[in-house]
Amino acid sequence: MSLIAFDVGAVTEATGAIFGGESDDLDFTLVQWHAPGGVNEHVSGEVDVLMIVVGGEGVATVDGQAIALTAGKALLIPKSSKRRIDSLSPGFRYLNVHKRKKRLMPGSIEDRPRSGQ
Repeated sequence: MSLIAFDVGAVTEATGAIFGGESDDLDFTLVQWHAPGGVNEHVSGEVDVLMIVVGGEGVATVDGQAIALTAGKALLIPKSSKRRIDSLSPGFRYLNVHKRKKRLMPGSIEDRPRSGQ
C-alpha cells in the first residue's frame, strides 16, 4: 500500500464528498456541508463509521439522539443505526473512516445479460 496524505483543512466551496480513498482495509471520505445542508436520514447496515469533525459546527442525529459536533469531536456510529447529519455553519467538515465495504459490480446496465439470455 502507498502512503496517502491530504489536507483536511484545505478551503473549498465544494459540498458533499470532497476527497476520498481507500487502503487494503479502510475506506475514508472527507465530507463538507454548508448550512443548511447535510445527509438525509438513512440506515447503513454494512459497517460502523468513525466520524471525526475537522471544521465548523453540525449535529448528528443517531437513533433519535442529537449529538452536537464541533472541530475536534469524534463520533462512532454503529452499523444499522438510523442517522442524519446536519450542518449548522459554513464549512462543516468531517472525515468518515470505516472498514472497506463490498464493491459493486462494475459496468453499465446495458452490459448486464437480459433475462432469458
